[in-house]
Amino acid sequence: MDTHSNTNPDLSDQKPMARVVRIPLFHRQVRETLNLTAVEILLAGARKLSEGQLAHPQKAVPRYYGSTMLTIDLRQARPYVRNPLDAATAVRLAQRCNTEPILVFALKRIAQAEAERLAGGPLASVEIEVKARARKEQVLVDLDVEATIRQQQVNARSGHQIR
Repeated sequence: MDTHSNTNPDLSDQKPMARVVRIPLFHRQVRETLNLTAVEILLAGARKLSEGQLAHPQKAVPRYYGSTMLTIDLRQARPYVRNPLDAATAVRLAQRCNTEPILVFALKRIAQAEAERLAGGPLASVEIEVKARARKEQVLVDLDVEATIRQQQVNARSGHQIR
C-alpha cells in the first residue's frame, strides 16, 4: 500500500498562495443613508398633533412640558419616491428615527418649533426624546419636549425686559 495516498495530501501538492505585490489605498464601503429631499417630502406631508403647557414653579424659571405626535404616511410620497413604500420600509424608517442624523435633526426641529408655538416664544435648554414605531405603511413618531423659557421672555412677561 502506498503511504502517500490522496487521503492525506501533502502541502507541496497544493497551489501556492498568491503573493500580494500592491495593496489598495482606499477600502470600499457600502453605506445606506436617507435622502434629504425624500425626508423633507415625507415630513411635509406628516400629520401633527401637539400639546404642552408651562409650569411655573416657585422662585424658578418656568419650564415647558409637551409633546408632538407625527403620523408619516409613506403612501403620500408615492409620486416622488421610487422605493417601495410598504410596511417593511416603514419599519426601516422607524428604526432610523433615532440613528440617522438628518432625520433626527429634522424631527427635533419640528418638535422645537411646535413647542415654541405653544409656549408663546423661544425656549432654552431644550431636551427632546424621540420614539418611533411602524404601523402598516405609516411611521408614528412621539417627540417629548422639556425646556426652560428664555430669561428675556420671562422678564418681558413680568414687565422688565432685559436686552
